[in-house]
Amino acid sequence: MLRRLFLIALLVLFVCSAALADPILLAPRGTTLKTAQIRAEAALSPSNDEGSWYWLGTGFAQFEANIIRFKPRTGKSEDMINVQWNFLPETLLTPALTFGVVDAADESDEGTGIFVAATRHFPIGKVSKIIKMYR
Repeated sequence: MLRRLFLIALLVLFVCSAALADPILLAPRGTTLKTAQIRAEAALSPSNDEGSWYWLGTGFAQFEANIIRFKPRTGKSEDMINVQWNFLPETLLTPALTFGVVDAADESDEGTGIFVAATRHFPIGKVSKIIKMYR
């Protein structure tokens, strides 16, 4: 009983504590959205001096398109279009690899850029297929 109470108190502490975010949130991934999948996200905070980010993405086959708006506290908003192509899907031996273009319309102050991203999922908390065979 005391152990459960301690775990609940610990959970409440984590839920009520402040959270900090790393800019890695905007980093591309090696996987793309599937056909007709849609992702909408926002990164905003009342105490944020930088500004707010809003993005909407959709997938089609091995391709993904994202529309991103950066709204600074002062100045003009920036609208960007990002596209990426997943040319190597994740397999048992390889990570997923994606090639993409950031700000394809060259509308931001940073300009157009290209990237290659790799993503590998690890079965943390799951039993792998190999371990299941020998159980």
